[in-house]
Amino acid sequence: MQENRKQIFTYTRHRQDCYRFVGTFSAVLLFEAGVWIVLILFLVSNQLLKLMLLAVIILLNLFTVFGFILMPLWTKHTVTSAKIILRYGYSVLEIPHQNILKAQPVTERLLRPYLVRMEYEVMKQRLVATFSAQKLVLLQLDGPHSFRVNRKQLQARQILINLDQPEQFLAALDLNPGLDLDTQHSSAAAAIPSVQSIAVERERQQSHQEQVPLGSLAIQTEGLSRHYGDFAAVLDVNLSIHHGEVYGFLGANGAGKSTTIKMLVGLVTPTSGTVLLNGHNLRSEEKAAKAGLGYVSDQAMLYERLTGREFLSFLAHLHNVAEPQAQNRINHYLKLLDLDAQADRLCGSYSFGMKRKLALAGALLHAPSIVILDEPLNGLDPRSARKLKDLFLELAANGVAVLLSIHDLATAEEVCQRVGIIHHGQMVAEGDVADLRHRVDAHNLEEVFLQLTQEAEAGA
Repeated sequence: MQENRKQIFTYTRHRQDCYRFVGTFSAVLLFEAGVWIVLILFLVSNQLLKLMLLAVIILLNLFTVFGFILMPLWTKHTVTSAKIILRYGYSVLEIPHQNILKAQPVTERLLRPYLVRMEYEVMKQRLVATFSAQKLVLLQLDGPHSFRVNRKQLQARQILINLDQPEQFLAALDLNPGLDLDTQHSSAAAAIPSVQSIAVERERQQSHQEQVPLGSLAIQTEGLSRHYGDFAAVLDVNLSIHHGEVYGFLGANGAGKSTTIKMLVGLVTPTSGTVLLNGHNLRSEEKAAKAGLGYVSDQAMLYERLTGREFLSFLAHLHNVAEPQAQNRINHYLKLLDLDAQADRLCGSYSFGMKRKLALAGALLHAPSIVILDEPLNGLDPRSARKLKDLFLELAANGVAVLLSIHDLATAEEVCQRVGIIHHGQMVAEGDVADLRHRVDAHNLEEVFLQLTQEAEAGA
């Protein structure tokens, strides 16, 4: 692209949405103006003042329609060799080419296709400047960038626009790193990083997953206790869970499993004892300890007015996952968990099992090295349960520590390398499933659990 080359792109060809909005708004303005005119005619006796007031009302209404409501009709977007300049109404955004990670055509159902001015979607960190819902283009930036829009300073990762000629616009951006620039600017092109190199660098800088050796300690507790008055919900629990293993945390209802897990993830403060995650003290190094943690509670907590895909994108942004990796992981987990067909439905319309799977996908987006799941198979059909079991084993094979709080002893025996059994807030056994069976001369984990908890009950 020539240095002094400038291309102009319009976006106002499809005006049906605009005309509908202007027609409705103008009817309201005419009604209000009529009310004011009637009041002036009856209440103002001075003829000169009456004419002045009527002129002011007419001018204000004309300015509102032509200087504000229809302002996008008079503005256009510009692409130069160094940047794009998006003009929509009174808002102007200037974005250097190197800050644009990807630009692609998209199809979306917009609640309000015609916007009088740029709007900001908080959940998506997205600016929207659409004249219609036809020929939309989504610009994905290489990170959150600050823009001044409508007298506010906003952080945006995406910008949604519409164009009359989207193909020419995308060609003018010249984002394909495989295309050569003009010969006279070849040295400048070499200095601009490709989309792939930007993505790799952002992944290197922003990934929360720590580089931990297989078999190293992931979760360690010492003397972990939680009292409520005189009642000890959890007492002196010592856990050692390693990277690369699936650990089953077993116990009857009210045994202290959920309280222990909430202390492990920082939702409940221990009365005494310590929690170490990847060697970081959860109390004194909370941010570092939680950076590599993924957690799903026994009740999926979702934003029900977001679609499944929007919810996952929101979580990815919270974890600062680079945009290309975020979209790849979102698509991967939606397909893996059989949610891709429902990804654009609102979370509030999901079944209990679908919500559980979506919450699990959200917990894995930032590639955590520790995953803690409270009753992850509740409400799932057999096919989904099988997929999740395989996923747990795959995560462990890749070095992730997986802690499952689970009631299904057959599942625990199938997927867990080690288990711990808690009863009345105290650990009564911990170890390899085969060793525990041998210790109490039992045929399966169910017999082990029943015998050890009965012995603990008898000795209490």
